Amino acid sequence: MAPPFGMLSNFSGPNPLQSMVIAVLAASLFISTTFTLLKVYAQHRLFATFTWSDLCIILAWASHVAFSSLLLAALPLGAGHHQWDVPLTTYYHIEFVLYIDFIVYGPAVVFAKAAILMQLNNIFTGTYKGVIRRCMQILIYANVIFYLSVTVAVIFECSPRERAWNPTVPGHCVNQNALLTSTGPANLISDFLIFFLPAWAVWHLQMTVHKKLGTCATFAIGLFGCSCSAVRLSYNAQLDRSGDGTYIIMQNQMWANAEITIAIVIADIIILPRFFKTVMTNPNRGTNPNRVSRTAQRPRVSRFTESFEMDDLVQSPPRASASATATMHDIDAINRAEQGVDVTSSFGVKSEPKHVPVPMYSKIVKHPTF
Repeated sequence: MAPPFGMLSNFSGPNPLQSMVIAVLAASLFISTTFTLLKVYAQHRLFATFTWSDLCIILAWASHVAFSSLLLAALPLGAGHHQWDVPLTTYYHIEFVLYIDFIVYGPAVVFAKAAILMQLNNIFTGTYKGVIRRCMQILIYANVIFYLSVTVAVIFECSPRERAWNPTVPGHCVNQNALLTSTGPANLISDFLIFFLPAWAVWHLQMTVHKKLGTCATFAIGLFGCSCSAVRLSYNAQLDRSGDGTYIIMQNQMWANAEITIAIVIADIIILPRFFKTVMTNPNRGTNPNRVSRTAQRPRVSRFTESFEMDDLVQSPPRASASATATMHDIDAINRAEQGVDVTSSFGVKSEPKHVPVPMYSKIVKHPTF
């Protein structure tokens, strides 16, 4: 690529994005790894189970590690330099690494979002059996179909495939910029719906405003994911205008890396409030390998209560009235008095075995002994 008017190519100059890229990737890997380990440990500590959402979280984290590693591998080759400062001999290697990085992006995002939606689908099983749950299921299928289609389109965007990173090879390709730009609006809409649907559902629950705000704050992290998608849209438009691929694409991938990190954090953080509350109130919880989960020890309620400890949603079974309890206690006292046992009625009067009158209904309550 020819340099702009008045500038010369500098193949030995410093990489203007290297320090920023290394710092951002190191921080994002540390955050995603920490939260993923906490999620896996919390799931084992509380339930001793392994679900499909846990598998998706682990696969999303592994894809994130691969995504970040590829970006780090592209730095020594010249990624981050302006394209007119990159020799043609290394440009093809940069394009190949970034081509693989684009392929890895799809699985990383779809696994993270699938983990979020699976957990939300389970959370609202008991509370919302209608629109909310169906919307979660539709979003799961829509995200899987969309990102699978994008990944396949990136893999086979050129024929022969080598032309994707080496434009000197004869062949043809689809419009790569249009392919990259199409993912931006879809990510933006998907991120917004993942935040809006559970927040709307939580706000209509019978809870205090304090608990509503605290729960919505968990999903509000997804708004930063929406911001990342919006910023990526602007970089895609800038790339279409300038063509400075090695410099602009690297910045675009930094925001894609932030988007993946946020999705993994949201998928991990859903269970963590309950985990920390359990550890603080009962440190020995989960030490017995033969334990059963709390859901198996009480009637089924919304898993929203299980995850966020919202006891306001749990309704206790109706209790017997005081008069009915007293009547049953007095009947039992009369029956025991017939056997010569000193008893005290529910009204605090000590019954004498030999002088207790036996009412007519005692014959119904106590079966005769032969």
